[in-house]
Amino acid sequence: MSLYAVTLPVSEAAEGIKITIADFAIDKKRTFPKLNELKIHLNESLLVYLPFTPSGSDFIEPHTQLCIPKSLLKLGRDL
Repeated sequence: MSLYAVTLPVSEAAEGIKITIADFAIDKKRTFPKLNELKIHLNESLLVYLPFTPSGSDFIEPHTQLCIPKSLLKLGRDL
């Protein structure tokens, strides 16, 4: 089993929360313009490892069906 190190600081991960919420929104045309109004404050953070299953050229997390292309992980390792 391959493990990938977490190399994203909490502060940078927090910056991605707004866009992640917007990406999950069904009505993106209404959601995206309101992102500037959304205030995010982290009280704490927790690192959780999720098991992904290899499937073709991707890794898939079985409960959420979140898909990460293997090529992106390789690119991240080579940076």
